[in-house]
Amino acid sequence: MSTNVCKNQQTFNGAFQNALNNYYYNQPQMPIGITILYFLLFILFIVWALYLAMKVKMSPERIIHIIFAIIVSPLYIISYYLNNL
Repeated sequence: MSTNVCKNQQTFNGAFQNALNNYYYNQPQMPIGITILYFLLFILFIVWALYLAMKVKMSPERIIHIIFAIIVSPLYIISYYLNNL
């Protein structure tokens, strides 16, 4: 049989908390500049895709275009231009 490493619940909780702290603080952090760049790029793609979706003539399908433009904006932009080839 195996034996317990921790003598009681309190020592287990302390060891577990130390493991979580070591895991969290040893994770590489993304610089704030890159995070802001990703956010701005994300907003740019959404606005660009919505602009393209609004160019679709007024019909019930326009709502579907707008929904797809919001959810998968980079794919919507690519498919819009591939469709016009």
